[in-house]
Amino acid sequence: MLLPFNYADALVITLRGEALADTDLAVVWNGAERARAKVRRGQAVEIVFDVAPPDVLRGVNVVDLVHDGVALPGHAARYDAIEMRKAPTPTSR
Repeated sequence: MLLPFNYADALVITLRGEALADTDLAVVWNGAERARAKVRRGQAVEIVFDVAPPDVLRGVNVVDLVHDGVALPGHAARYDAIEMRKAPTPTSR
């Protein structure tokens, strides 16, 4: 999946869908693994992960959804939404 941004600050990403097979899911953002979860057929999938500013590229970011043990990616899961929001800024004291 390609995600273009005209933005280079920290993000919180939520991926939602449904598993179509028993698999280990890895989310790889620009070549670095950001999240991993075991999912089971019929299970709702909701994975939340952060991406720090140096890893959010202004321009195109490449996100790979890797499903271990599933030969055809379309047979592993159906994803309904990817939500991207700016990460909360720590408040100063």
